[in-house]
Amino acid sequence: MRTLGRSIREAREVAGLDQTQLAEKIGKSQRTVSAYERDEVDLPVSVLRAIARATNTTPAVLLGEPPRGGIEELMQELGYDIEDTHGLVVGYLLKPNQQE
Repeated sequence: MRTLGRSIREAREVAGLDQTQLAEKIGKSQRTVSAYERDEVDLPVSVLRAIARATNTTPAVLLGEPPRGGIEELMQELGYDIEDTHGLVVGYLLKPNQQE
């Protein structure tokens, strides 16, 4: 069964972050991130949102829901300006650490 902790770990790995790097981005300790990934503690919605931003995903996706709508809606949720087509495509196709 897919858990929130597993989703967080997978999103972190896809984003190319280790636990310490994610912890720094969300203002928590590495030990706390590890506990989130092992489903040992509940996390507030604000932390879920911070993790989603740091890993270039959405809280809904971390919770196991498929992305809603098309790429435009997903990119809006991630904070991209959908009028900038090049940025939209680059943001969608590249990992965060590969973006210019």
